[in-house]
Amino acid sequence: PRFAAWLVAALADAVEHAHRRGILHRDVKPGNVLLEPAPNEPFGCTPKLTDFGLAKIIERDSTDQDTTASHLLMGTPRYMSPEQAAGRRDEIGTATDIYSLGVVLYELLTGVPPVVGGNHAETLQRLLLEEPVRPRQRTPAIPRDLEAICLKCLEKRPERRFGHASQLAEDLRRFLRGDTTHARPLSRTEAMRRWAVRHPVRATIVSASLLVWLVLLGSLVGYTRLLQQSGRRIERSLQEARAARMQAMTSEARLREMLYVADMKLAKRALDDGDLRQVTRLLETHKKHDAQSDLRDFSWRFLHNSSNQRQRLLATCPSDVYQIRFSRNGDRLAAACKDGIARIYECEGWSPVAEIETGQGELNGVSFSPDASRLATAGDDGTAVVWRVEDGQRLLTIPALPRLAFQALFSPDGKTIVTCGESPVIGLWDSETGESLGSLLGHEKPVEAIAISPDGRWLASASSDRTTKLWNLAELKLERNWSQHENRATTIAFSGDGQRLAAGTVEGNAIVWDVESRKRLLDVQHLDGVQSVTFSPNGQSLLVSDRSGAARLWPIDSQLAPLAQPDTLAWQAHEGRTWSAAYSADGEFAVTSGADGSIRLWRLSGAAVRVIRGSFANPFVDISIADEQLVTLRKDTGLRTRSLPGCETIQLVENHGGAWMTTCRLTPHHFIIGTEDGRLLLWDMEANEVVTEWATEFKSQIEAIRLSREGRLLAVHFYDEDTVTLFEIKHT
Repeated sequence: PRFAAWLVAALADAVEHAHRRGILHRDVKPGNVLLEPAPNEPFGCTPKLTDFGLAKIIERDSTDQDTTASHLLMGTPRYMSPEQAAGRRDEIGTATDIYSLGVVLYELLTGVPPVVGGNHAETLQRLLLEEPVRPRQRTPAIPRDLEAICLKCLEKRPERRFGHASQLAEDLRRFLRGDTTHARPLSRTEAMRRWAVRHPVRATIVSASLLVWLVLLGSLVGYTRLLQQSGRRIERSLQEARAARMQAMTSEARLREMLYVADMKLAKRALDDGDLRQVTRLLETHKKHDAQSDLRDFSWRFLHNSSNQRQRLLATCPSDVYQIRFSRNGDRLAAACKDGIARIYECEGWSPVAEIETGQGELNGVSFSPDASRLATAGDDGTAVVWRVEDGQRLLTIPALPRLAFQALFSPDGKTIVTCGESPVIGLWDSETGESLGSLLGHEKPVEAIAISPDGRWLASASSDRTTKLWNLAELKLERNWSQHENRATTIAFSGDGQRLAAGTVEGNAIVWDVESRKRLLDVQHLDGVQSVTFSPNGQSLLVSDRSGAARLWPIDSQLAPLAQPDTLAWQAHEGRTWSAAYSADGEFAVTSGADGSIRLWRLSGAAVRVIRGSFANPFVDISIADEQLVTLRKDTGLRTRSLPGCETIQLVENHGGAWMTTCRLTPHHFIIGTEDGRLLLWDMEANEVVTEWATEFKSQIEAIRLSREGRLLAVHFYDEDTVTLFEIKHT
């Protein structure tokens, strides 16, 4: 296409040159074009327009007659303009040559002339009557602008073509430059008008069809009322749809309520199982969103409060906080952070005191000297470093291990530092000089954690070889292989009096032993691997953190059989793993650190909840509190009174006949009991027997009984009745 545009533009220049000198060619065609080789031209040649044998001088006077040519048809038919073909001599002018240039351009673009007949006569007839096929219909790759230029040259009316050959040449060069051309495709209106002129019969048919359509359109106006009626029907349908939508919304609300109840049951079960992540997920599902009604009630808030403790965010670090340790007097807290910085906080006000950039890589362990003047840190570079707390000065560097160091502990007298890490060897070092004081050999795999008893007599170790061991520090020897676990031990700790030892495993076990007797005092299971264990200051509770981010406070009872799981306090402490936990000196608070980079303070005093467990087979059916006593009634077991707040049993009344369903206190020593078969019993607690039995006219289960304040009337509700029956109580 670009060659064709370039070639015809050059020919148009030649034609324009002739026109300006008053000469019409009248036979422009490919046969009259010569291509002269020209290496410097864009396409390697120069087109030459030849054979001016049919040329004539442009007439100056329209009245001048050329008798020689007036009756002769001159030119090549397929390249003739319509006015040439029709013999309209007065219309032949510069536009005639422009038409022929358009034919040449058309043939160059499509390979065929725009109009071809079987003979000259047919060609001339088609030339006068038919519009040429658009070039893009023959060759879709032809650019639209070039097609428009070509069709403008081939207009039937001379005045619709380019006014001068120079305009044609300019438009072709605008196309070659990528500029907008002056030629435009025919509008739809113009195309229709021309079609109607050429095809009057078809145009008449179309017009008649259009008229019929207009008549039909007019007749539709008569159906306006029907449309209005349809509109009213649609409105009714919309109202019905709105009602259905409201019903669907009501159903959705009921479904949400049912789902809420089911999720609260699942959350309670997860709380009982210690799966705090599941509790949190279920509770988060029912937080109020957008325009939804808030379904949360007492059960949601109870579960939320049971799985979350009152807390305070002490600090936020850029990454994991692997270990936290209090100083002996509880005045300061040190944190070992993944970014290699040891951070120290003042416990009064919890303000930061110092940040020591250790340069040990990730910092895994930290501990204070007994007087809190020095700080020992253990890092990924295998070193244990001693720092002066006051100014952060490095006092001593101990090359403790060839690889990662996990812990560096001061002995209770502050003279020794004990290290462990990615090695089965436990090292002992002089805390002043860094001189090696010996090592403890016995583990087969890396030692994950160590703990020193408060009197400095014992050292306990937990290892990846699935064992915990007890060492005699004075004699530097293995005292005993303490325990063999099913999986690797991850943490270990002594109680404050040194009489109890606790360890945790990657399988989620937390175990407490009596050191002297080796008796298990507690053996409990977490859903995730245990990360740290620490005793309360009085040694009566064990705080366990795990890899799910949960923290759990287990009471320790020396009377418990192994594997018993007492009631506990549990909460979600961190997002991700809870790496470490520590008790405050007074036992009022616990501090935890986690993978979320936070250090959090948790208030523990007054937080414990006493849970009295029932069972699905024999549930509690009634409870009441009076005279500092808790009264519980179980369907098949009987009635029990307990002291408050300790919940110790005062008296148990066993049920030996029929299921007991509800109770109320009549006097300090008498209870009224409602049974499953509709009887009312008066039980004497001192005599421990039924002293009176009242038969009722109803034989259905007694759901509830309540005594009036003055003790004269008894209200009774039976399962199958919609009413409440009042009985008068006569005291004797």
